[in-house]
Amino acid sequence: MINAAVIQNDTVTNIIYINESNMALFQAQGFELLDTGPLGLALGDRREEGVWYRETDGIQTALPILKA
Repeated sequence: MINAAVIQNDTVTNIIYINESNMALFQAQGFELLDTGPLGLALGDRREEGVWYRETDGIQTALPILKA
């Protein structure tokens, strides 16, 4: 089981707890899902030109890849 970010229009719109074997079912229905772990994705994070950003207190910050 993993926490997966549901991506719509390059924005994280939901976080779901899902069995990895079910990810393909969601993706087949047109959902983009990403494991939240490597980037620590959260609701509202958005992607521009392949880089993920989070806005905190009005400041946009690029997300680094977190080391496990």
